[in-house]
Amino acid sequence: MKKIIALLLASVVAFSAVAEEGKYSNYIGAGLNGLFSNLKVDDDGSRSSLGGGANFSILGVNNLSGLTVKVDFTLGASSTKDIPAEDRLTGLFGALDAGFGYSFIHNEDTVLSLLGIISASSSSYNGEVESKIGDVKLEDESITISTVGIGADLTFIQRISGNLHFFASANARYIWTGSEDRKLSGEVDDVEYYNGISRNVTGIIEVVPTLGVMWKIR
Repeated sequence: MKKIIALLLASVVAFSAVAEEGKYSNYIGAGLNGLFSNLKVDDDGSRSSLGGGANFSILGVNNLSGLTVKVDFTLGASSTKDIPAEDRLTGLFGALDAGFGYSFIHNEDTVLSLLGIISASSSSYNGEVESKIGDVKLEDESITISTVGIGADLTFIQRISGNLHFFASANARYIWTGSEDRKLSGEVDDVEYYNGISRNVTGIIEVVPTLGVMWKIR
């Protein structure tokens, strides 16, 4: 997971280097998005979740070839009711996406891009359970679901006035690999005790639609 995140961060640096060449129209944006997720956890069923949050993105289009690069960062809340022994839980969700592709339309007023993306995301929840190991009662539970996905992103940008633009995008990614880490904790006589389990997360899909505004910076 750390290597994947490092690769995504490197793509941000690469974006900055390419943008300096002066052949690109570059946009920086902010918006609101939704999250629709359905994941499969080994030997423990599926995890469906809904959520939403804030999106921050940068996009560059080569004015000659239409080659397009995009980096997205999302931070928000996610809710699921599929964690065994738990009621509905709400926690934090974050994702970093990097995309490379082509803009079929790219002029002063309109951009329409289709990109292949790689994505790293993480959701974290805190709950309460009743479990015992010997005489130790474990009541607090933390769950972290981390995934790496590959998919596609469709982005539409339309100029409103001057450098201000409206944008809408939707990306869908197949979950290539990931893990769900669950940790139980409790305390007896000021001594903390822990018990945990990790399961693989594979397959199915995450879909993230976004609406917002972009500013053309060059």
